[in-house]
Amino acid sequence: MEAHGQVDGLLNVAGVIQRFVRFVELPYEELEKVMGVNFWGVVNTTKAFLPHLMARPEAALVNVSSMGAFVPVPGQTGYGASKAAVTLLTEGLYAELRETHVAVTVVFPGAVATNISKNSGAVPPGTSTAGPTDGDQAADLASRTTSATDAAEQIIEGLRRGSFRVVIGKDAHGLDLMSRLAPRHATDFVADKMASLLG
Repeated sequence: MEAHGQVDGLLNVAGVIQRFVRFVELPYEELEKVMGVNFWGVVNTTKAFLPHLMARPEAALVNVSSMGAFVPVPGQTGYGASKAAVTLLTEGLYAELRETHVAVTVVFPGAVATNISKNSGAVPPGTSTAGPTDGDQAADLASRTTSATDAAEQIIEGLRRGSFRVVIGKDAHGLDLMSRLAPRHATDFVADKMASLLG
């Protein structure tokens, strides 16, 4: 506030994933780290900035959840829980702020090229930190991954429109629909498809 005089928007984007292990094998310290960054980070910045946003004639609050909040991914139960918490926190804030000038948006990205696995120290079993080396594998992965720039542009466009939800990527759109129509089938589908993540 001293530097800029006002705050018109808050975007909570930071996030980490856990190591690819079953919940029973996940130490409390790692679970607390994931919840600390992904959930409490959003809580803390929102608590700090919300009074300033509410004082503005027009403002926006955008929190990034994940398609992992739609359907659990093997070895990412703690991460999924943290992002599901972000979803309900954001939707609760939307409900409370409907009569104010603060637009509230929750974002559900699918696979985005941010190196989150490497940056979190949580590279899936059987992969290298450099990613696939086979040309066909790399091309296939790239075709299903949204670039960080494209994801950012979609988030900003959603903020500009005051969207309630922004879903990024074909994978996220597909899981969003599947989880609504057939939640158990969606869970089984992802668990079967991604079983190799647990080694």
